[in-house]
Amino acid sequence: MSDDDAVQKAVAELREHQEQLNAVRDKLRASRTEVRSTDGMITVSLDGRGELSGITFNTAKWRRMPPAELGSVLVETIGQAREEARAKMLSTYGPLLPKAFRPRDGGSATSRLDQMFDEAVRRASELAENSPSGRGASPARPSGTSGRNRT
Repeated sequence: MSDDDAVQKAVAELREHQEQLNAVRDKLRASRTEVRSTDGMITVSLDGRGELSGITFNTAKWRRMPPAELGSVLVETIGQAREEARAKMLSTYGPLLPKAFRPRDGGSATSRLDQMFDEAVRRASELAENSPSGRGASPARPSGTSGRNRT
């Protein structure tokens, strides 16, 4: 395979990956997440970006609640909804990530985005340390280069 063929193949693969990412992004934008409080009193809705888009009071019970208790139920329910939205995002984007960077728990509701990135960095470091070049976490550069683009 010539260099031109290899470049064209790489560009085609990148374009295909870009189309997949765009499709996933559009799917997530169109989605909604709804969570009902444990007592069924409140339903919280999040849009496709995970932003709060609605709060529905399903019963009149909230009118008799002390403000601090109502606030606590709202905070808990919003937190649950955000966690579900994060899990949905991770499970939707997960298949597009390289295997080495996928969360080990499959993006369950207990996953956190920062944990996913910490895990990805840890795995990348392990892969670099175990690479045949033995250069540790730094990517190998061809000899005679300083890492700068020369034009």
